[in-house]
Amino acid sequence: MIDIEWEHGKRWQDEHRTRWRDAREICNIKARIPTDPLTDIRNRNAALGQLFDGLGRRSRRVAILGSTWSQADLFPNRAIVIDTDKDGAVWFLKPEMLRPEHANNASRFVLAAGGTKLSALMDALDAKGLSLMTAGSHKGQSLAGAIATGTHGSFFNEAGLETHVRGMLFVAGTDHTHWIEDPANPVLSPSFAVQLGGRGHDHRFKDIIVHLGGLGYLNVVPLEVVPRFTLAWAKACVPLAPSWWDHVAAGNFAAATGSIGNGSPVFYELTFDPNAGPDADVMQSVYWRDGSEPAPAHKAASPGNAQHYLTQALDDDVDAAHRPVLTGESVDDAAEAAGVGGLINVPKLVFAAFRKSLANGGGASSAPVSLRQITEEWKPRKIGPLRIETFNAAICVDRARLREAMEAGFEIAREYDPHFVYTIRFANDVLP
Repeated sequence: MIDIEWEHGKRWQDEHRTRWRDAREICNIKARIPTDPLTDIRNRNAALGQLFDGLGRRSRRVAILGSTWSQADLFPNRAIVIDTDKDGAVWFLKPEMLRPEHANNASRFVLAAGGTKLSALMDALDAKGLSLMTAGSHKGQSLAGAIATGTHGSFFNEAGLETHVRGMLFVAGTDHTHWIEDPANPVLSPSFAVQLGGRGHDHRFKDIIVHLGGLGYLNVVPLEVVPRFTLAWAKACVPLAPSWWDHVAAGNFAAATGSIGNGSPVFYELTFDPNAGPDADVMQSVYWRDGSEPAPAHKAASPGNAQHYLTQALDDDVDAAHRPVLTGESVDDAAEAAGVGGLINVPKLVFAAFRKSLANGGGASSAPVSLRQITEEWKPRKIGPLRIETFNAAICVDRARLREAMEAGFEIAREYDPHFVYTIRFANDVLP
């Protein structure tokens, strides 16, 4: 079940504080504690259907938003905002809810509300000894948003999170509930699935899954998960060997990682200072499978993520000389007046924090960690009263052309202030 609460219109901002809109009204969707999956989902369908029927009669523009990190969240002024921040729920399935070929592995499949934050989903799975197969740098996104934008990690044999979705239940009105599943790998029993909603266009499943929004309210998603696994890791800040590019182009990651790690990597992440020369140090983090139980800490410091080290630098390592005294009518005006952008050398801060970690004994894992533990918690970064926004922009490059793409990127970067780093993450190609 869900509760629907309305607020009067107000000024809306995205997570990065780069876009502002006037929202006519805010509709907050709040999930109740999950009970029986079928009963809960059918009640959710009914409540959401009535909500959208009413909005349709009023001819209102509607924007459905999750964590609002993506530019896809931008909406016209005076729209009605559907806020999913509190619509989090996870249901664990029983064998009879699955097709016979999957019934013996019922623990491998869960249902989750689209508004569920990845952090909450990962916590719920961890409590059952389970895990997602991959995740991005952070776990602040909603599940719906992470799927719709193709969020991925850097596992060689995994692609994006969307490749582990086995169906989607969209709601756009009482008579517009659409259950769509992967025709190549259906998992829910027909008798259970038919009660979720009207059948959609299964043959378009792969075209729809990374949809960037606009298809209705993503009510529920069945996901395939795995038993919790652990990773050991090592890291170094050293130049790349001359043969590195050839090894990566050939997919020979054991040779590419060299003496870093144990020679059997499954996840590899590198961060470059784009303003440095071709022989400069590169932050390298290598992960491999470990069969031990994860460290008991609720979370562990990420061993490789560049934004993690930027956070450390901003929190701990920026001395008073780098903390401008801001004055003015607003923080934004003061930041512009102080020229703060020119004061923040992002590569310098990131690499300094990484090297400090190495010097403090952080070059290798002292205990294995789970995927949940190495996926960053999201929090704003600040210098004094000034909130420092960090952005990700990604391009997909075939490994064989990686060197060419990086050289072009370095050339472009030298035209700008040192406000960013380049990070390479690897993902499997699953395109047909």
